[in-house]
Amino acid sequence: MRMRVVVAVAGLSDDKAKRRAMSTAYSLPGVESIVVDVKDQNRLTVTGVSGSLDPVKLTIALRKSCGFAELASVGPAEEPESKKAAADEKKKDSKMMF
Repeated sequence: MRMRVVVAVAGLSDDKAKRRAMSTAYSLPGVESIVVDVKDQNRLTVTGVSGSLDPVKLTIALRKSCGFAELASVGPAEEPESKKAAADEKKKDSKMMF
């Protein structure tokens, strides 16, 4: 199950706007997690299932609820370090077997 990260820039000036944007994003199918960037308050990172999360529909929904939204980037989600280490160990062990 591949994951996708969609970063949408929305006009998130106060807590009410952030809450509205997060509830709008969670209402779409395929969304698993949402993170508001601490450094840049205008970035909303949405992680979800690659087959069912549509970045265009997410952007349109955010435009309707927040007034301004722009699709910044779309790409694969990064794996946590623990999963990468486990995968590397498996590859290493499978190479050592005869």
